[in-house]
Amino acid sequence: MDKRIHKINRLLTDYSLGKFERRLDLSEKLDDIDAFITGVNMLGEELKDSTIRKNYVINILNSVSDIVLVLNRAGRIEEINKTACEQLECPREELLGRTLDEWQEGGRGSLFSFIFHQLKAGKPSVFSDSVFITATGKKIPVNIYSSYLMDDTRKNSSIIVTAKDITLQIQSENLLLRAIIDTQEKERQRLAQDLHDSLGQQISAIKFYISAAVDNTADSRNRDILLKSNEALMKVQAEMRNICFNLMPKTLEEFGLLKAIEQLCKQPTYAGRVRFTIDCPEDFPSLLQKVEIDIFRVVQEFITNALRHGNADKIWMKFQHNKTQVRIVLKDNGQGFELAEGLASPGRGLYNVQSRIKSHEGEVRIKSSPGSGAEYHLTLPNKH
Repeated sequence: MDKRIHKINRLLTDYSLGKFERRLDLSEKLDDIDAFITGVNMLGEELKDSTIRKNYVINILNSVSDIVLVLNRAGRIEEINKTACEQLECPREELLGRTLDEWQEGGRGSLFSFIFHQLKAGKPSVFSDSVFITATGKKIPVNIYSSYLMDDTRKNSSIIVTAKDITLQIQSENLLLRAIIDTQEKERQRLAQDLHDSLGQQISAIKFYISAAVDNTADSRNRDILLKSNEALMKVQAEMRNICFNLMPKTLEEFGLLKAIEQLCKQPTYAGRVRFTIDCPEDFPSLLQKVEIDIFRVVQEFITNALRHGNADKIWMKFQHNKTQVRIVLKDNGQGFELAEGLASPGRGLYNVQSRIKSHEGEVRIKSSPGSGAEYHLTLPNKH
C-alpha cells in the first residue's frame, strides 16, 4: 500500500484533534493520490479559517454583558456567551443542545415558535418579553431581541437571541408606581378623615338643632317640614359614610382585607342589584397593609366595572394561598368585552389594576370576551 495513504489517515486524525495547521507535501507523481492530498490540505485550510472565525465570534459574544444565545432552526442552543452561563447559573456543557423554551417561566412554552414564525414571515428582527428561570429557580425578567444569523453563503442558518436582564428597571418602575399609589392613598385617607371629622360633625349638629326645633314646634306643617329635613340629613349622613368607606374603610385598617370586602359587598348601593359569592379558607393570611389596600382597590374596581359596563348580577371571589403566593380570582356573569379594547379604555381602570398589583411584584391576568363575562386572576407574593 502506498505510504501516502497512511500519511493521509494520520493527517485526518490530526484534524479531528484540532491540529489544522498540518499539511502533506505532494509527490513528483502528481497522480490521483496527490490530487486527494490537495483536497485534504484545502480541507485543513477551511477548518482552520472556520475555527478562527468561530473563536472570533465567541470572543465578541463573551464581551457582551447581556445573555446571547445562538439557536438552530429547532430552537436548540448551538452557542452561548459567558454571561448566559453566569446569569442562567448553568455550565456551558449543560446549556448546549437545550431548547430556548426550557428556560422560560412555566417550562416548555412557545417563545421560540413565536420568534421563528415572525422571522420566517419576513421581519428582520423580533422584540419580545419573557421571564427566564435559572438552574437554581431564580426568575430573570428579560427584554429579548432576535434576528437571523447568516452564514458565508448569506443563508439564514441560525437565530441569534439577545436577552437583557431588566430586573433593576422593573424594580425602579415599581418604586415609582408605589410612590404614586401611596400618595393617592394618603390623599384618600386625608379626605375621608376630613369628611368624617368636619362635615360629619356639622351634619350631626344640624340634626340636633332640627330635633330641638321639632320638640318646640306646635305647627303641624312646620313640624312635617322639619321631620322631612331630618330624614334627608340622615340620607346625606349615610351617603357620606359610604363615601368615607370607599375612600378608606376603617374595617380594612382594624379587621383586615376579608372583613372589609365582606362589608363592601353589603353596601346599600349593591342591594338587590348583584349577588356576591366569596370563597375563602379560614386560614387565609393577613398581608402587608399596602398589599391589602391595593387588593381591596382592585376588588372595588372589578365590582364597578361588572355593574357599570357588564350589567352583571352575580360576582364570585375566590381566595387561595400557599407558602409563597396568594392567588385571587374575581369573576362576573356580565356582558364581557374585547380584551384589547378594554385594556386601551381609560374608563375601565384596568391600567390602575395592573399597576397596583405590579408594584408588589405581582401579576394580573385578565380574561374576557363579549358575552362571556370577565375574570381577573391576581397572583402576589405571600408577604406578611
